Amino acid sequence: MNEVKPPYHLYLCGQAGQGVTFLAYLLAQAAFYERQHVSMLPQYQLGIRGGMIKVSLSITPTPLPTLLAPAYNIILLLTPQTSLPPLMDTHLILDAYKLKAHE
Repeated sequence: MNEVKPPYHLYLCGQAGQGVTFLAYLLAQAAFYERQHVSMLPQYQLGIRGGMIKVSLSITPTPLPTLLAPAYNIILLLTPQTSLPPLMDTHLILDAYKLKAHE
């Protein structure tokens, strides 16, 4: 198994209320306190409740040239997805539905 190494480009996705934004913020704060450069871009789907939330989070030892990563090496899915963002050659996908974490 190949190890995912820095820089970390995370893609977190779930429904409103699942804590996606909170988790991304928590990871960003932890990385910031470790003196890493952090970029976080949340995207909210229109909807009062239950709308889809996607967060792009990059954690790097050097400043980032852009907000969005060209490809991701860590994916966290809290709801089923029909498509994934671009992936790096070495990546980790944590899918809550495939792991049956919702049961």
